[in-house]
Amino acid sequence: KLEHYRKALPFLEKVVEAEPNNAAALFETGVCYLHRYSKEKGLNYLQKAYSLDSNVNKHIHYWLGRAYHQNYEYDKAIAECNYYKNSLR
Repeated sequence: KLEHYRKALPFLEKVVEAEPNNAAALFETGVCYLHRYSKEKGLNYLQKAYSLDSNVNKHIHYWLGRAYHQNYEYDKAIAECNYYKNSLR
């Protein structure tokens, strides 16, 4: 929440290592990776979080849209962003 992605990532990785099916930790790890290190890893973590729990976070489609966009998967990015936009109504 404080956007300290570099500091948060090692702790989140430990949680994911101990609990590989923890959708919330996978989601947060994906967001950290998108901001700091690897766009591909960020997308992978977000996809796994979504596959485990499609309601992991109310902004999951926003973040998936950003991740797809940063990974040059524009059609998927548009679809996720439109889904997110429609969910706000």
